[in-house]
Amino acid sequence: MTENHLFTIRPMTADDLVQALELSGDEGWNQTEKDWRLLLENPDNICIVAEKNKKVAGTATAMIHSGKIAWIGMVIVNKTIRGQGAGRMLLTHILEKLKHIESIKLDATPAGHLLYQNLGFMDEYTIFRMTNPFLEISGYSQAEDVTERFSGDIIEEISAQDKIIFGADRSYLLSKLIEYYPEKAFFIRRGDIVKDYILGRDGNRFS
Repeated sequence: MTENHLFTIRPMTADDLVQALELSGDEGWNQTEKDWRLLLENPDNICIVAEKNKKVAGTATAMIHSGKIAWIGMVIVNKTIRGQGAGRMLLTHILEKLKHIESIKLDATPAGHLLYQNLGFMDEYTIFRMTNPFLEISGYSQAEDVTERFSGDIIEEISAQDKIIFGADRSYLLSKLIEYYPEKAFFIRRGDIVKDYILGRDGNRFS
């Protein structure tokens, strides 16, 4: 536990989920309670809060994949108390806990970009978020391609391929997405080999 005269940094608990969801909702972010639970319920992950006057004033998380790659996310500070150091405290605390991790990454919003740069992060790629209120599928098929839903043995096969591409095992994340949203998980088998797959999720604002 870390403290200054304004904030206490401590581990997030299940009792904090309602307030955490309120913070992400106030930002207009897309996360649902399932997303927060996915982060919190994996003991390998790091989930912390900044507390002020016994209320959650900010959050930060790190999803850790096989002890090699950590992805920082959900860095949120209540709009009414920004500029008082909670964001820097959260990130400094979480980075200290990630010192043993080979690669630390995050998606930076414009609001947090300067703080991340000051903490040593460098731009790697630019992400464009795109929305579509209605998408009409034009249809795609080839005789040798068969689109199917996931099953248990396929999850293991996909996880093994994903580990090669991503560089670390993230089977926990893949299996949870498939468990939560099986109707949005598909793969294409080319002959006897699973080559292509896609996962989806329901969000607070968008799927």
